[in-house]
Amino acid sequence: MQTDDVSSITAMGFSEKRARLALASTGGQGAQAAILWLTENEDVPSDSEPVSSSMDVDLTSEATSPGPDGDQSINSYQCDDCNKQLRNEDAVHFHAHKTGHTNFSESSSVIAELSPEEKAKRLEDLRLKLREAREKREAAEQLQSRMSEIDRRKTGRDSQKAQQEYKERARQAELAQSRAERNADAAYRAQLIERIAREREARRRELAGESEPTAAAPAAAAAAAAPAPAAPAITVDHSFARIQVRMTGAAPLVLRLPAASPLAILRDNILRTMPDSPIDPRSLMLMTSFPRREFTEDDMSKTLGDLGLVPSAAIVASIR
Repeated sequence: MQTDDVSSITAMGFSEKRARLALASTGGQGAQAAILWLTENEDVPSDSEPVSSSMDVDLTSEATSPGPDGDQSINSYQCDDCNKQLRNEDAVHFHAHKTGHTNFSESSSVIAELSPEEKAKRLEDLRLKLREAREKREAAEQLQSRMSEIDRRKTGRDSQKAQQEYKERARQAELAQSRAERNADAAYRAQLIERIAREREARRRELAGESEPTAAAPAAAAAAAAPAPAAPAITVDHSFARIQVRMTGAAPLVLRLPAASPLAILRDNILRTMPDSPIDPRSLMLMTSFPRREFTEDDMSKTLGDLGLVPSAAIVASIR
């Protein structure tokens, strides 16, 4: 008989495991009681232990009758709080747990079984209740799914916008850095060309035995000598080095260090200004753009003067 009940329950869309759980939890009162139990206990996991009480389901006729020949034996129980007739003690325990009622009495009335037509009608009512419950649950799940999708799309749009803004800021910083590097390189090249021109002119005069430029000097030499008043800016105190450090994504850093300082001191000063400190000093690459030179770990013990960084120089710093 239980196999037929399991088949009836699974035909309504329940799994066999939940069907057997419902039958065990209702004390074997049949498919109708099990289906009602399932509709009222949707949150109970399928692997739960069956409850020890039977379902308090009204699967019997409302009509009751005394025992045969006026027999006063105990045939059922009655809840004195709501006057409901209960078939057995299991039903009493379940009814008490479900309603909180505590007053029960024994009864000699026999609870009549439902007719096949009544059972069929009761089963149809259970099916309608089950359908309504499922429709409500599906509607709630669809609403939740739509809300989750809206939240997901909004989060995606916000994240994409933030990424675009970050990329634009990084691009603008790189453009500014590139412009600054080009300007610094141009200034350095102009300074170097001017120094070379003065040195050549000085050597020429020395070879010619001239102390002052002659009137017959080429116009180009006179033009090269014209910036002579600016010489003090180049022949500044060689006991100190003025180093301009350029780093990607950061403003240029200007450091003034003694010419006798090793290059490692410059590297340590740069590392202290980086927001991601501490950083392995060996991962910081230092180089000059013009002339192009990348400093090695062996250069770290050499002084700034020995490396030609006095009186001033531009250094590019980056993480390897």
